[in-house]
Amino acid sequence: MSAAFERLFSKKVAEEVQKEVRKEARDLLKILIQNNSLNFESEKFITQKYDFTQKDLQTLKDEVQKER
Repeated sequence: MSAAFERLFSKKVAEEVQKEVRKEARDLLKILIQNNSLNFESEKFITQKYDFTQKDLQTLKDEVQKER
C-alpha cells in the first residue's frame, strides 16, 4: 500500500469512528434525559467532550418530550 492510500484510509476510518462515537454519546444523552438523570456536570462534560451544542441538546430534550 502506498503511504497516501494509508493516510486516506486512516482518515476515513477515524471519521467513521468519530461518527459512531458521537451517535453513541447522543444515545447516552437521550437515555439520561429520559431518566431525569442528566445533571449539570454530566451535561457539560458530554457536550464538551463530544462537541454537542446547546441547540443539539435542546433538540434531544424536545425529542424526549414528544415521546412522552
